[in-house]
Amino acid sequence: MSASLDNKRKLRKDLRARRDGVAFAERLRIDHAITERVLSLPEIAACDLLLCYCSIGSEVATHALLVEMMGRGVQVALPRCGTDDQGARLLWWHRVMSLDTLEPGAFGIPEPPDTASTRIEPSAYEHAVAIVPGLTFDAHGYRLGYGGGYYDRFLGQFQGCSIGVCRASACVASLAQEGALEPHDRPVDLVVTERGCVRCARATMGRRGRDAGAETIGGME
Repeated sequence: MSASLDNKRKLRKDLRARRDGVAFAERLRIDHAITERVLSLPEIAACDLLLCYCSIGSEVATHALLVEMMGRGVQVALPRCGTDDQGARLLWWHRVMSLDTLEPGAFGIPEPPDTASTRIEPSAYEHAVAIVPGLTFDAHGYRLGYGGGYYDRFLGQFQGCSIGVCRASACVASLAQEGALEPHDRPVDLVVTERGCVRCARATMGRRGRDAGAETIGGME
């Protein structure tokens, strides 16, 4: 096992325990604040497609965000975990109109039914926004996920705005400094916590071609 993989494994274990240790009432308070910050973003106001995960366990909750965006009439899609012809792990996105239609999927994550008529291609939308899960994010937009590689592959091709959501207590200054960054890891454009929003310079330079410094709103510890 490489040093970075070993560091990721140890960091995942620590972060899971830390996340699970936050009291339920405190998680509710923090996640409500994160949802409100996400909803206030100009990218959300302009989006014509919201790609999002359906939270489980102690993840940052997304149910209120999903219901609100559906109520606004925005197209909402959730992922199914799949593979391509070469066996590479991929996310297939399906439109959803209600969370009641979800079914148990890979890894116990609620997924939309595998219906051809609801399958969508994010590239067909001009202002797509993706809400990305992670155990932690750093100030450059890099994330530590669960090890499947699904979101790194997705972010490598996604041309819309990607937003990582994370409780501030779980954020780190730099995954590179933690020895937990690999060449295939892909950053998001923004990281939102209950304390504020960080617009990540490296992410926007790489995906949008904008040469701007990181814009920090509220700061990241």
